Order: sequence, then C-alpha cells, then structure tokens
Amino acid sequence: MSSATVAPIGGATHDDRRSWQILIVLCLAVFMLLLDTTVVNVAQVKIKDSLGASLTQIQWILDSYILAYAVLLLSFGRLGDIYGRKKFFMVGMAIFTAASVLCGASEWLGDKTGISGVYLLILFRVMQGVGGAFMMPQSLSLLTVNFPAEKRGAALGIWGSVVALGAIVGPIIGGLIVTDYDWPWIFLINLPVGLVSLFLVHRIVPE
Repeated sequence: MSSATVAPIGGATHDDRRSWQILIVLCLAVFMLLLDTTVVNVAQVKIKDSLGASLTQIQWILDSYILAYAVLLLSFGRLGDIYGRKKFFMVGMAIFTAASVLCGASEWLGDKTGISGVYLLILFRVMQGVGGAFMMPQSLSLLTVNFPAEKRGAALGIWGSVVALGAIVGPIIGGLIVTDYDWPWIFLINLPVGLVSLFLVHRIVPE
C-alpha cells in the first residue's frame, strides 16, 4: 500500500490527500455558516436605522436564525443519514446562499412589494437557519465516513476549531464591513463563498 493511502474502512480504500481536501471544503462551508451567527450583531444599529426596526424586531432578526437552526438540526441530521448526506449538505448550502442574498435584498424587496423589509429580513433569516440545519450535521457525518479511525480525531479537532473561529471572527468581519459599506454586504459576501463551496463539494466530496 502506498503512503498516500490508509487502511480500508468497510471495504473502501481512503486516499489520504482526498480526505484532507474534503475536510478543507467542508470547513469552508461551515465557517460561512457559523459566521452568520454573530456577524449581524455589529450591524444591528445600521439595520435599525435603515429599516426603521424596533428593538423587538432587531432581536428577532438576531435570534430567528439560531431558533430555526436549533429546532431542525437533529431531524435533518437523521434524514441525511437516510436519504444522502452529500445531497442534504448541498441542498442546505443552496438554501443558505439564496437566503443570504435575499437577506441582503430585503429592504429593496420591501420597497418593491410593499411588505415591511423588517419582516422580510426575519423570514429570510429563518431560511438561513433552515439551510444551516441541513448542512451542519451532514458535515460531521461526511467527515466521519471519509476519515479512517486513526485520523478522525485530528479531522474533527480541526473542524471544531473552524466552528469556534467562525463564531469569534464574525463580529470582527461584520465590523470591518459596516464601517465602510452598507449592512446588506454582511449577507451578500456569502454569495461567492457559497457558490465556490457548492462547486467544490460537488466535485470533491463523495456521497
């Protein structure tokens, strides 16, 4: 056996380099996901002034994402085991990316439709949470099945560090963005990251 391969699991031979590529791709997507748990915090003043939101509505904008994410997390994890982890991960990423764009366009959509931009933003934040609930449990499952037992601990440790980093740097990135740009850009930056991640998951990550 070459040095680039590791012991088979369930009859399948795992390529070492391919496994680490999978880890990088999944971490990129999960970093984007966790970033949005905190990035909005520093933009709430600009959102309040722009949309005329009350403090209660601002709280819903901050919390609706986490609530939808937490409620659906376990159910979607189990469904991914049944119907396909990669499939659920990509569906979740597509939902999350589309919802991010809609969040950024919520004020414009409100002006066009006559619906309050605040309520649209809350709705689209819920959609982000749904997409995140699709993605998060599948990322762990995909890592588990693509890494042999002797390397799985290191992979999960790196994944956990990326999760923590995403939550920590969210306010920093959000602050840098809203200092020079309008608040929709804290959501619109997810579009290129999401599209690149979708392409890489499709090409690199096996079902």
